[in-house]
Amino acid sequence: MTTPPSSTSRPGSRPLRTPTVVLACAALLAVCLVLARFSHGSWARALAASIAPAIFAIGLLALWLIERRRGRALLPRLGTILFLAALGALAGASATWMVPTLGPAWAGAVPGLLYGTLMGVAWARRPRPAQPTAVDKPRERA
Repeated sequence: MTTPPSSTSRPGSRPLRTPTVVLACAALLAVCLVLARFSHGSWARALAASIAPAIFAIGLLALWLIERRRGRALLPRLGTILFLAALGALAGASATWMVPTLGPAWAGAVPGLLYGTLMGVAWARRPRPAQPTAVDKPRERA
């Protein structure tokens, strides 16, 4: 069994449409909020506990939308990894700022940094659309 080149999609697969992705992210955040409500006992605590996943999900959704609109990657592979690592650290630190009983800001930033780095590596490894190179372009004759 051979894998198709990155410029072609797998048989039977379709790219996700933008409204589908936006609704899926909103539904996932709502489910996280409701589950946190039952876990923490109040909506205020649930909102504070859900802020880190919300920040990360919104940042990831924004990156996906921008790249989809442009038709190519927004950042180079290392830039994507660093961007998502920083976004994860920001999300983790913001959760500990909103809920001081969780500990100091670095207590949330470190796991967020690790999670963001792992997501960045996964995002950078995904197949990208083939970009035309200088060799592929036909030369114009004078």
